[in-house]
Amino acid sequence: MTNMLRPSAADATRWMWRLSVTLLAMLLAPLTRAQAAACPVSPASISDCGCTITKPGQTYKIGGPLQLATGKSFCIKIATSNVTLELNGQTLTGNGSSEASVGIDVLPTTSLSAAVKNVAIMGGGTVTSFGIGIRSAAVATSIGITPVAIMGNGTGVVLNGANPFLAGVTASSNADSGIKLNPGASGGALIEITAETQTNGAGIWLNGANGVFMTEIVADSNDTFGVWFDSASNNSLVGFDATNNTLAGVFLGCEDTGPDNTTCKSVKRAPSNGNNIFGDPTTSKVSTADNSDGISGQKWGVAIGKGNVRNHVVEVQGNGNTTDALDENPNCATNIWAHDFFVKFKPNVDEFFCIGSVVL
Repeated sequence: MTNMLRPSAADATRWMWRLSVTLLAMLLAPLTRAQAAACPVSPASISDCGCTITKPGQTYKIGGPLQLATGKSFCIKIATSNVTLELNGQTLTGNGSSEASVGIDVLPTTSLSAAVKNVAIMGGGTVTSFGIGIRSAAVATSIGITPVAIMGNGTGVVLNGANPFLAGVTASSNADSGIKLNPGASGGALIEITAETQTNGAGIWLNGANGVFMTEIVADSNDTFGVWFDSASNNSLVGFDATNNTLAGVFLGCEDTGPDNTTCKSVKRAPSNGNNIFGDPTTSKVSTADNSDGISGQKWGVAIGKGNVRNHVVEVQGNGNTTDALDENPNCATNIWAHDFFVKFKPNVDEFFCIGSVVL
């Protein structure tokens, strides 16, 4: 009976051969899939969603409109450094802003590198109908986006890595914020940005980002704030138009419903200190924060919440809001308001450099 159950030497050899083939196939399958999903390098063009940019120092081009397949999580992933992605005026389309998907995801793959830097996304295209239009990881630094239209997504742009650069970007009609800079996205620059008509969020949300420079900003008709400084310090907003937003044109504070005379500490958040809100000195343009259409009911033009200090508001005008300028700190604390023009403001005190004292 024992001899009947014991395999012959030939049978054992066949089983070992089959096992080896099976194991080899299992090992090679992920590698084969990764190779199949690599985006083609220019002059070839990307013709389908779902590929990953893997070769550093190369240029990649979109060849035509791209549609995300059902069940897929991204259209294009950038997993290496020193690359350029040219959209060539094409449109990347997802399956809806409520889906957990990303149009362009700058995210390193551990098998390639631990970090990504010096990525340019350019070429006048459109990214629409994703959960997030464009996202950069915390270890993705020095990411440039110019010029791109990001519209109809859950959130337009989410930046997590340091030193991002955006120029000529339009973020409109996204369900949440148009452009969101998280704490890691410090030291960035936003130039000639239009962030308008977000349906449930701010045009630009500095969510803990510090040292960001913004100029020539249009942040109109958003559901909450035009520009929100939320636990964000040492930033500059120079030359802007923030009108017809539901809550405030510009808000420095932590409450997502606007100033309510409580400090950021009460919601376990850091205050926004040392920010500059300026008109554009190079063109003598006075930045505006008003309710020009008389319909949206923008409550505040520029508002600084209680406990947010050492901020400067210079050559800014506001009119038609419920309150054009508000500083919840007693006598403005260490905030400086100078050469501004506001019709309705609080506090109305005769303190040097507080609201109402030095106006155009």
